[in-house]
This record gives sequence, structure tokens and C-alpha cells, in this order.
Amino acid sequence: MPFKSSLARSAGKLLGVFKERDLSLRGGVQSSRLPGPSAISASGGTKIPSGGNIYHVFSFPNSDDFVVSSGNDTVEVLVIAGGGGGATQHGGGAGAGGALHHPALSVSAGTYTVTVGGGGAGALPGPGPGNGTATYGASGSNSYFGPPSPPAGLTADGGGGAFPLGRPGTTNQPLVHGNAPPGCNPYQGAGLPGGSGGSTGSEGGDPGGASTQNPMNGATGYGNDGQDSPGPPGYDAGGGGGAGGTSPTLGQGGDGQPFTNFPGPVIGPGVPSPLRPAFQSAVGPTGLFGGGGGRGSEGGGQELPGGPGGGGDGASGSNPGTNGGSGTHGTGGGGGGSSGFAATGGSGGPGIIVIKYSV
Repeated sequence: MPFKSSLARSAGKLLGVFKERDLSLRGGVQSSRLPGPSAISASGGTKIPSGGNIYHVFSFPNSDDFVVSSGNDTVEVLVIAGGGGGATQHGGGAGAGGALHHPALSVSAGTYTVTVGGGGAGALPGPGPGNGTATYGASGSNSYFGPPSPPAGLTADGGGGAFPLGRPGTTNQPLVHGNAPPGCNPYQGAGLPGGSGGSTGSEGGDPGGASTQNPMNGATGYGNDGQDSPGPPGYDAGGGGGAGGTSPTLGQGGDGQPFTNFPGPVIGPGVPSPLRPAFQSAVGPTGLFGGGGGRGSEGGGQELPGGPGGGGDGASGSNPGTNGGSGTHGTGGGGGGSSGFAATGGSGGPGIIVIKYSV
């Protein structure tokens, strides 16, 4: 009879392995005693069963957390930040909220913090008469999904606000009195940075805002720069960056990014009912999120649309102006620029957070 030491027996226990006779008589096979994945039970947000999957949708404003009461497995996570606000006064389009996508985040019992970012306010017309002062559009707010063990959280950056048509020099009224970054030139300015950058109508030919969205803790980040303003002789404003790209057409908002596992018709019930049809149309079956805002019209220039995926359209007409289009709720779309004076830029679309897993 073969001798087996107590040390060998102990080592086998420590490794969690045991011998099991294969029924096909091919000899012993090794099997693990360590626990494998188990179906999770979770709550939070709007819980939607569809096609063998569960979706938890957290729409703005949100007061829920994602709570795993039992089990351990991986979940797919989409985090979209709020889009920036469009500019006034023939202004630029705003940047879309940044996007983070994690295909297989490990979760176990615990409470996961969920914060859905709101869209930035569109720029207000200034107090000056006619082509007087005007403001930047406000940047959107960040969205956050946070596992219980920091620093493993996922932060999507809010989209950058846009700048109005600005005239360089000292003889004209300054065009900035709100939402301006420290040290901003009061007569001209660049688009604000953000998840996707906002654009600008600066007549000095300033750049669009840079994208600040980075990959994070295993999640891929999506965001792009806002368009630059061309300067003279056209003076047309640019379009905001989108999560999927910066448009090659001056003044048009950048495209959103498709996330095909999060189609609008499926997750739409997680968005408030009055806003649901617009959300489902913008996101569509391919899961487009984060379109950039389009510019407002100026002089002989034409207004241009926001990017697919919820970007707000630029406004048409001359003076007095019409308001820019707002980004679509739940998409993180950037707001569109207004046309002439006495009109507001479009507000950014609030973001969304969606968690998906199999059942």
C-alpha cells in the first residue's frame, strides 16, 4: 500500500484540491474547492429584466446606490457624465460628458456609490445692450460609480462649456462675466476642457477645449477635443467634441460613441417618462451616447446640428437671437449655441449610469 505522509495531505487541503475519479475511466482529475462566481442579487435604480440580462439604470437626479445583497460575479458598467452648456451670442457648441465603459467589473456583497452628473447651464445673455456682454456656458458635472474599496471607482468627467462670439481688443465691451476660468481674457477665450471639450466663437481664433477623460481602473475612457474657432475672415464658432469624435465639419457637434450592449429601447424605462421618447430616439438601438453641441448661426454663417447621440442643435437666425438646443436627457450631450443676442445657449444633457449582468 503506498505511503502518503500527513504533510502531503495537509498540502492538498491548503491548495483546495481533491482527487476525483473521472467516469470515463481516464484516471484522476483535479477539481477546485475554491468558490467560483455565483449569481448576484442586487437593487438600486430602475431594475429592468431583458433577454436573460438585468439592467440597473440610474437617471438624473439620482438618490439610489447599487447594493449587492449576495453573490459575486462580474457586471458591465457604463458611466456617462453631464454635457456642457452651449454659448450665447452666435456661440460655440458645448462638449459632451465623458464616458467610461468597463466590460467586466468584479462585484460582491456591498454598497456601491452612484452619482449621476447634471448638465451644465447654457450661457445667459449679458446685461449690455445689443451685442454687449455675454457668458461662457457652464461645464457639466461628473458622474461616479464607486465600489466599496477605493480607489477602484470610475469617474466620468463633465463636458466643457462653450464660449460666445468674442471680439479681441479693448474698444468693445467684454464678453465674459460668468463661468469664466481664472485669468480668462475678457474679450476672447478658448473652449473649456472637459470629458469632451467645449468649442469657442472667439474671433481671435482660439482653440477648443481639450478632452480630460482618461481610462480608469480597467474602464476605457471616451472623450474628444472641441473644435477651434477659425478666426478672420469667417468668425464662425465651432462645435463641441463628442464621446465618439470631433466632427470634420466646422461648427457641427462631434458624434456620440456607440455602446451596443446598452440600447435605448431596452434601458429607456429607466428615464423619466416625459423625457423617454427623446432619449430612446437619440440613443437608438446602437446605444449612442455623448454627442457634442452644434454652433449657433452668425452673419452669413449657418447654424449646425449637434452630434448624433444627444447633442443639442445650434440655433438659427440673427438678432435678436433664438436659444440654442439642449442636450438630450440621459445622453450627456452638449448644449448648442444660440444665434444672436438676447438668447441663451442650450443646457447640457444630464448623464446616466447603467449596470448590466446575466441571470
